[in-house]
Amino acid sequence: MKFLVVDDSCDDIALLRSALDPVERVEITAIANGLRALQSLNEQEATSFDLIVIDWRLPGMTGDKVAQAFLTSPSVRPQTPVVVLSSPLPPPVADQLKECGALVLEKPVDLDGYEVLATRLCDLARQAHPKLSVSA
Repeated sequence: MKFLVVDDSCDDIALLRSALDPVERVEITAIANGLRALQSLNEQEATSFDLIVIDWRLPGMTGDKVAQAFLTSPSVRPQTPVVVLSSPLPPPVADQLKECGALVLEKPVDLDGYEVLATRLCDLARQAHPKLSVSA
């Protein structure tokens, strides 16, 4: 499984990696800001991700703008889930993301929360891409 994680917090990325390890073998590509994430859409690798996770609070561009770009890009397979993580979003932003096809989830605050999130993310990726096998 391959995930793209767009998050400027090294600590949050490390927590997600730690939580994913016991659940599933996942290759994570981490990008620290929204502008760089948009640049990655032009790279061939963008088509290979099974799931895209985007933090809402990013330097340079908010996660909702990044998510909308990924959701409408021909470089991303249409069935690939795009998940936006945040503490509660303003309702209009959350509604707009959901209308575009993104899944909005609350960002965990501890390892236990990340473990629950890791299971959910892997389940989403497998549902979107049924040929992925469980490797944990």
